[in-house]
Amino acid sequence: MLLKKVNIIYVRKIEAKYFIDPRYRKIPLEIYKIFPGRTQFFSEIGFGNGDFLIEKALSKPEAAFIGIELSLTSVTKLLKKIKDLEINNIAVIMCDAKFAVREFFDENLDGIFMNFPCPWPKKRHSHRRLNNIGFIESFVSALKKDGFISVYSDHFDFIKSFKHSLEVHGCFSDIDLDYNPPMINTKYEKKWKEQRKNIYHLFANKEKSKIISKIAGGEYMPHVHLGNIRSGQLQDLVGKTFKEGSIFFKYVELFHSIKTNKYLLQTITVDDDLEQRFFIEVRQKGNDDWLISLYSDGLPFRTPSVKESIFYLGELLK
Repeated sequence: MLLKKVNIIYVRKIEAKYFIDPRYRKIPLEIYKIFPGRTQFFSEIGFGNGDFLIEKALSKPEAAFIGIELSLTSVTKLLKKIKDLEINNIAVIMCDAKFAVREFFDENLDGIFMNFPCPWPKKRHSHRRLNNIGFIESFVSALKKDGFISVYSDHFDFIKSFKHSLEVHGCFSDIDLDYNPPMINTKYEKKWKEQRKNIYHLFANKEKSKIISKIAGGEYMPHVHLGNIRSGQLQDLVGKTFKEGSIFFKYVELFHSIKTNKYLLQTITVDDDLEQRFFIEVRQKGNDDWLISLYSDGLPFRTPSVKESIFYLGELLK
């Protein structure tokens, strides 16, 4: 726990220059403003130790590279390397890849790299795989026309299924699967080569565009104004769950500040595969004037379930 806290502090210290927190930015990201003067943009999904991303950025200084990773340890290590090497054309996002690719980019990436993603071979983990049609749709949304997807894997069934998804989708061309291609010098590639495993490289170009529905973004911050409320009303909501269609949320725990007469309602939401935990703030602004809004620390992405959890709370407290 202490190590994690130290890492978070380190990330926050240098995030202004290298780290992108999309929760505090307009979504889809305006990457032309993040990297002014650059016109080519690439992303690596799951960058691990970051060596591949750094090598690409150093070899192509005129382009910009965005690394997406869910591991705090990997993010922290890469940020340190970027700072030490004084690289100015890499930015890092810590987020689930499925959500990030679909929501953060809008036909502005020239290429996407995936190097040895986890194949999740067990049936019960199939929803986590990054080779299904749903994730292919996200690639279509993120890539420019003629942009490419490059995938390396040691798992033949995974790469074969990925190739099939690209072929049946209809928006990709020049789909090519290569066996034991030249090395790209990643940690896992070296490991599998030492074990004499086969390596597979899948490459495809985006040929057609398609409008993809996004669920996050916008600058609107959901909030509700109410008259007087009683603390007992809020306490009664703890444990309450709401589910309707793709909307799901649960009010988990209530905290109260006696000094400021402010309440924080811990909430869990789920949108597709994205689970978020955050606080809804209920505070008194004046006599018979209460405001329900998202608590400023640890803001979630403003997805449909997040917005509905605010409005539904307002209805319950009326």
